Amino acid sequence: TIDRQQPLWILWRIWKSRNLLVYGRKQTEWKVDLKQAQHEAREWTQVLYSTESNSNTTQRLSGRHKQSMWERPPCDYVKINYDGSRRQNMSTGGWIFRDAQGFFLGGGQGKQSVNGDGSLETELQALLMAMQHTWTKGYRKVIFEGDNKQVQELLTTSKRNFHMHNWSLEIKGWKEKFEDAEFRWSPREDNKAADHLAKQF
Repeated sequence: TIDRQQPLWILWRIWKSRNLLVYGRKQTEWKVDLKQAQHEAREWTQVLYSTESNSNTTQRLSGRHKQSMWERPPCDYVKINYDGSRRQNMSTGGWIFRDAQGFFLGGGQGKQSVNGDGSLETELQALLMAMQHTWTKGYRKVIFEGDNKQVQELLTTSKRNFHMHNWSLEIKGWKEKFEDAEFRWSPREDNKAADHLAKQF
């Protein structure tokens, strides 16, 4: 509910205001931050509700019923849905954590400079940032789920991409740090919450 989400977004706004003051030498009004946090809490609740509803209903697509692909992770696992976005020469990422009951555990955002001009590099950067944050949270049995099929193919099949080779190596190196880690693909409509975070940064 929005009552549960609002304190998290207030803390997030405080953190962003602190960073803006320290690194940008800009100060924000607390009333503006509070109003923004309330707005984001409402949006986030709507996105989560929409995603959870999709996971329990069927949708008519191309004249056929299609079951939502989002599934709860196995017991003792955490699923991380991630997504990437692009703004000029910056790559932004957003991700959320859910447990085996499907409950929201938290989320994160990050940004890095990007060298290439394709969406694949952006998605790989978002995944890597999500993996690093997941590690710091102490989760060791994890499933990373994104809506870019190229990422899933690059990391789980024999398919290769010369331009993305270094990204693939780094991601696979981080994968070895976990007790168990898996990469999965998800339809875009089931990845809305992560997409929302990535584009909001």
